Amino acid sequence: MSSTALLNQLPSVFNKGASGSLRCIIQFVTHEATYVTIDGEQCTVTIGTAPTADLVVTISDQNLTELLKGKLNPAMGLMLRKLKADGDLDLGMRLTSLFNFSKL
Repeated sequence: MSSTALLNQLPSVFNKGASGSLRCIIQFVTHEATYVTIDGEQCTVTIGTAPTADLVVTISDQNLTELLKGKLNPAMGLMLRKLKADGDLDLGMRLTSLFNFSKL
């Protein structure tokens, strides 16, 4: 399954109760730019580049697939330079509580 197809499934594995009043945009820079918008208990995925983003994750398609499937630890990915994160890194650390990646 492609990384874009996995990102498109994020709303179905979104933990609404964990988001509270969180409002943010997470931009994924892969072969096809895609961003995730979280607005309270709503999560949407949009193909393209967001006008502004709270967190920008630059990552290869293969590494994104491994990250979303739980095979790549986000902190280890940063240390090994398999991904680059700019912006709200605390938001990046919250992703595992906001999404149940094991269901992808």
